[in-house]
Amino acid sequence: MFVLYWKSYRFDVILHGKNITQHIDGAMRSWWTEYKKYGNTDPKNRYFSRLQYYGWANMAKGKSTRIGCSYSSCDGQQRALFSCIYNERAHCENQPIYEAGKPCEIDDDCTTFPRSKCIQSLGLCQVSSKLIDRETNTMCAGLNTTMSDDTRIFALDQHNFYRQIINFFQWNCHLD
Repeated sequence: MFVLYWKSYRFDVILHGKNITQHIDGAMRSWWTEYKKYGNTDPKNRYFSRLQYYGWANMAKGKSTRIGCSYSSCDGQQRALFSCIYNERAHCENQPIYEAGKPCEIDDDCTTFPRSKCIQSLGLCQVSSKLIDRETNTMCAGLNTTMSDDTRIFALDQHNFYRQIINFFQWNCHLD
């Protein structure tokens, strides 16, 4: 397995072999087990790049509420790329990855996001999801398109984020 680290909201893994389920499971396990390998000894759960647990930090980020993953096979399915993107950056130097605390028991224990619900069996808070408007198209009303305004704004925000990285040449690739 070969892991690419990017100074952004995402991380990728290139895998070898044909079993898609094993690829996805292997990628997720490799990211999560970075914590076991490198550890987080900071009592305030702050992110430090020298600890090299970028994948784990993304998965553990307390304020992340959305994730999108993509999988693509290549070379006759002998190799694959698995990539995930989160709505919150975990790798902000010296910033908390998550807020430590006791497991929630009731909804009132959930204070990070308004109207969150406690999943008692897990002791975790679940943020109330914002309904995404998948139909309204006022920005390009004259065009016959399936892209909604919400989707268009999200795509533009992501595009501008990556342009900003290039502009300030923020590169953190262990391959260089």
